[in-house]
Amino acid sequence: MKKWLKRIGIALAIVFALILALAWWLLATESGTRFAVERAKSALAGKLAIAQATGAL
Repeated sequence: MKKWLKRIGIALAIVFALILALAWWLLATESGTRFAVERAKSALAGKLAIAQATGAL
């Protein structure tokens, strides 16, 4: 039983670390900003117009 709890805990820690890394990339890098802007533009089907996205969020 303890072995499974340890494995689940490790898996959850890895998932949490990946989510934090993704959030950091989106918010702290220019390529992450461009990625987020492009996803937002495509999700809103032309309702969002951004001329240029530079820098970090």
